[in-house]
Amino acid sequence: MKILVLNPFGGTEPNADENLIKVSREDTQIVVENISEVFPLDYNTFRYNLLKCADGAVERIVKAEKEGFDGVVLSCQCEPGLFDARSVVDIPVVGTLEASIHIASVIGKRFSLIAPDRVAGEFEVSLIKEHGLSEKLASMRDIGVTATNLYPEETPPEVLQKRTIKQAKKCIEEDHAEVLTVGCTILGAILTKTASGKLAEGVEVPIIDPMIAGLKQAEMMVDLHQLAGYPIVSRVGYLRAQPEQEYKELRDWLINHKSPIQKYNE
Repeated sequence: MKILVLNPFGGTEPNADENLIKVSREDTQIVVENISEVFPLDYNTFRYNLLKCADGAVERIVKAEKEGFDGVVLSCQCEPGLFDARSVVDIPVVGTLEASIHIASVIGKRFSLIAPDRVAGEFEVSLIKEHGLSEKLASMRDIGVTATNLYPEETPPEVLQKRTIKQAKKCIEEDHAEVLTVGCTILGAILTKTASGKLAEGVEVPIIDPMIAGLKQAEMMVDLHQLAGYPIVSRVGYLRAQPEQEYKELRDWLINHKSPIQKYNE
């Protein structure tokens, strides 16, 4: 099984390969990539950034299917391009937010989200509603660090650990959360590598690493398709594919024409 773990921005989560290999199946080949060739920033967070990242992420996922990948993990809690990609490829595309909140909702009755900052957190709250799990969301709290500043060279992991534990305790004691997940795959990857033991000591409930949740769901989705014959997605409604000729015509046109930013800045 070959899984692409795609960061839909210009950076890669620290420790991503190491964290994922520890929990993957023996027959799973993991390839971790970002879209730095088409988007230069090492995070996305803001709406304009997410718009640009969605386009690049979908195109990389289309290519991944052609390259023989069995599935893709869209490794970002803002999930830019998730549903768009699902509508045009026939391999599983798993979003880390969706995977982590579904697992959290199985482990406990109510979960909280600990986001890097309020901007990302508010966007993710809207996605949780789209995923149909708003009723199980106990709260969203943030640690006050924009995603670009989560990298170890910008903020020591010990600082992230302390801020996460502080907010986690509020989620449990004040919001009555039974499970937690973090609102950024960069933060989750750093905490899993550097602070998982200390988090367990300081927090009474499970904290879901969204990258790990996403990988394990991707493996399951591939198995359900290949071994049980389940379809990748339902094509009768929201994710119905557009007419094949129209899709081809649009892609051919886009290949041979300028992007909007090129056109409107001439």
